[in-house]
Amino acid sequence: NAKVEMAVAAGDVDFYILYTNDQASNPQLMDKLVAGGVKAGSIATQAIAADGTRAPQFNEPDFDSAFHAAQSLALAAKEKGWNEEEVVFFEMGFDEAGGPFLKRNEGAYAGVKSVYTNIEIVDSSSTGDAEVAFQRTLDYLQTLPKDKKFLAWTHSDDMSASMLAAIMQA
Repeated sequence: NAKVEMAVAAGDVDFYILYTNDQASNPQLMDKLVAGGVKAGSIATQAIAADGTRAPQFNEPDFDSAFHAAQSLALAAKEKGWNEEEVVFFEMGFDEAGGPFLKRNEGAYAGVKSVYTNIEIVDSSSTGDAEVAFQRTLDYLQTLPKDKKFLAWTHSDDMSASMLAAIMQA
């Protein structure tokens, strides 16, 4: 509840992923997200607001959540008028961990390519270390051509925070 309220209060959240096994709380959470104009997806349980708004449910959480996150990112860029030729998708995966992490990468690629078919994709790896994610993001941003726009995706929250810190520093 507190996290949903914080996301709505932030005013600039485009997509929220509900990941809870407590299906009874989802209608209340969805009502708050709908009222705040925040789109949502749900992992593990169904989520329907009182007005009937239904969050897509991710049946394959690793693939589907990454797909929707990358697709939402690409759609937001397209709505801003960013053309495919000027966009770079920086994918900070964790391939060497295998299994679910490979599924997340596949989902992210499919999601961004559902909007930008021939987008330039730059693969990187966090190696599961937030400091590595920070440094590799910063290093790449320092070489990013001025005419390119940067879209970034990663496999977990702590890597996202590190990448955001690198973006802010760059």
